[in-house]
Amino acid sequence: MTYQAEAEIHKSDELPHTILLHPFNNHGHFASQPYTYQPLDRSKRQFRLFILHLVQEKAKNDASTSSCLAVHCDLTIHNIDSAPPYIALSYVWGDTSPTQVIHVNGQQFVVRQNLFDFLTTFVHDCGNVFHLWVDQICIDQTSKSERNYQVQMMSDIYSRRNCQCVIAWLGLESKTVAEQFLESPYSAEQYFESPYRSATHELLLNRYFTRLWIVQEILLASRIRILCGDNWIVWEQLTDAVMHAFLPGKVPPAGWIFDIRQAGNQRKPQLSLAEALAQFAWMGCQDPRDKFYGLLGIVETPDSSRARVDYSKSLESIFCDIINIIANPSHQVPSFTTETIVEHMRLARDMKLDDRSALQLELLYHRLYKRVRTQHGTRSWLVHLGYEESSKRWWYEHDGKRHFNNDRFASLRLEVERTLSFRIDVWKRKLLVLLLTRA
Repeated sequence: MTYQAEAEIHKSDELPHTILLHPFNNHGHFASQPYTYQPLDRSKRQFRLFILHLVQEKAKNDASTSSCLAVHCDLTIHNIDSAPPYIALSYVWGDTSPTQVIHVNGQQFVVRQNLFDFLTTFVHDCGNVFHLWVDQICIDQTSKSERNYQVQMMSDIYSRRNCQCVIAWLGLESKTVAEQFLESPYSAEQYFESPYRSATHELLLNRYFTRLWIVQEILLASRIRILCGDNWIVWEQLTDAVMHAFLPGKVPPAGWIFDIRQAGNQRKPQLSLAEALAQFAWMGCQDPRDKFYGLLGIVETPDSSRARVDYSKSLESIFCDIINIIANPSHQVPSFTTETIVEHMRLARDMKLDDRSALQLELLYHRLYKRVRTQHGTRSWLVHLGYEESSKRWWYEHDGKRHFNNDRFASLRLEVERTLSFRIDVWKRKLLVLLLTRA
């Protein structure tokens, strides 16, 4: 199965691949330098797109005249309001190594293996007739300023009318299970024992469905196609399989995305930040800040100044932004309970705050809870949570005054917990040795 363009886009599915001949340097190889990005004009809401094609190059370390085909990208800048039709990629970045070299505008460009696998697969597909948007190539990842700007635009990039489709790339390793899914006959009578159901379950276990960024990429997309190796699966086909393959309560964790999209929430879902975090914060992302930034496209954040993407902020500062947005508009938390502490500390762990910082926060929360109980029925006491970077201390504000946690007690408790943990480990090791010697 190949990707089919939507009917309103009049481009042939049978277009031949473009093979371009580029000038060689004195050694017979393609002349290239490490890629340098041209700046974007933010006032015009610019972003980058590229066209993917094959280029004939002379084989490296080959004294003969033989040549090979290499992946090249023609990267161009566009205003988002007037951009040509394009396809956006949804995928997992994967491990930092190995990496591969491609060429962007004639210059060398390093990409991770999973993206390279997609590019080398899709360049040979007859659906390769559109511009592409891929964050690893289209965003200057070395510039925090540009990352802030482009991540803030992410929801627009995936939901614009000129975004013809979102491709969900499940990787080369999904090729075999996709073939099983596509080739297995559907039988309503024997569905739960069929290879079709087994393949459906295997697809849902793909690491792609553990990635937090796919939440808004999938929910905001107007159309989705799944690519597994060189096998295409229509999103609706997999959705139908998921809906029938599992008993209630037995659906793998990835099943949530199909439920939400099937319910008709795929266009700008209206979730509160608290609801989104409760449902999606368990998912993985390389930068813990993206536990927040990766959900901005699908949540309502009334305090827009706190919803601005800024990768220069510390994890503690972003945690404060989240808590202060979750608090109601008057910045009061009249329902502050022990459950609140548990929920917030779970979020702190999900955001990977270090042990000392998390412990300081927990002690501050318990101090706060004690104060709430003594002022039961008073709704004007709180709440603004903050973090002082210079002293690395948490604080909350009451009646215009900041109350800091006591770092000395946090340090003492942390040392006690570490000592107890070490002694327990020593005891376990001694017990294990004793059991082994008696065996």
